[in-house]
Amino acid sequence: MKTSEAKFPRVAAAALLTVVALALFFPDTALGGTTGTEFQSIYDKVKGWSTGYLGRLLALCTFIIGLGASIMRQTLFPALTGIGVALVVSLGPSLIEGIATGTF
Repeated sequence: MKTSEAKFPRVAAAALLTVVALALFFPDTALGGTTGTEFQSIYDKVKGWSTGYLGRLLALCTFIIGLGASIMRQTLFPALTGIGVALVVSLGPSLIEGIATGTF
């Protein structure tokens, strides 16, 4: 066994211990996704765009363009990419909000 392989578990354990210690001693930093109210209005506007008709329009256009590319290339992958974009547009904002605030 090489010396670098033997050190990895100790380094990983030390990193994990550091993260746990920081979480215990600084619990108020876990609320980082809820501060900065000066950006709340722009966040609400962009979230409204992405979950509203603009997001639906972009998802539909991406799917139609992917469908056209699928017909030209005779493969389904571009259309599936359009469906993937539609899923990201519809589910993305709630996932990002859940990750940023720590709640789902």
